[in-house]
Amino acid sequence: MTFFIATSLVVLFLVQGCSSGGIEVDIKNVNSDASSSDGLDPLERGKVRRAILNETAEGVAIWLKGDSSGYSKAFTKKLSASYLAQIEKLHQKGTDKVRRHENQLFEVVELTKNAATVKYTFVDKSYFISTSTSEVVNPSKDAASEIYINVVKEGNRWKIQALIGAGEATL
Repeated sequence: MTFFIATSLVVLFLVQGCSSGGIEVDIKNVNSDASSSDGLDPLERGKVRRAILNETAEGVAIWLKGDSSGYSKAFTKKLSASYLAQIEKLHQKGTDKVRRHENQLFEVVELTKNAATVKYTFVDKSYFISTSTSEVVNPSKDAASEIYINVVKEGNRWKIQALIGAGEATL
């Protein structure tokens, strides 16, 4: 009973202490003073980040599938042309890459109004096969990998402009 009375007095003191003093706080609209280096207000930034993550993940899925007919939806024209040239060189050597990524994680690390960088981490289980026999010629290394993906707004979509990473991860 004594504990209950003591607790009630403390609560009463805190309520009276908080209500006295008459301190007035001026609360401003968050969106009006929230300009940043990316030129986006917080609500717009959240929407843009979500679109970037969704469309980058979709673009990576197209890339992993290896169907070059879908590259125009995922890649900018410039990247599509240079990437197809790399694939052609690989085919001339008699090999092809089968892309398998597990434990994928996408994170927007830089953002401007029409461009962004997405950090893409994954376990690379990709391997190389012979184009003539389809047999594995270079097995998977099952290595943790990281690629930085530069995306740009092209029309109403975010497209992959560059894949920046070490080793064979970006091939």
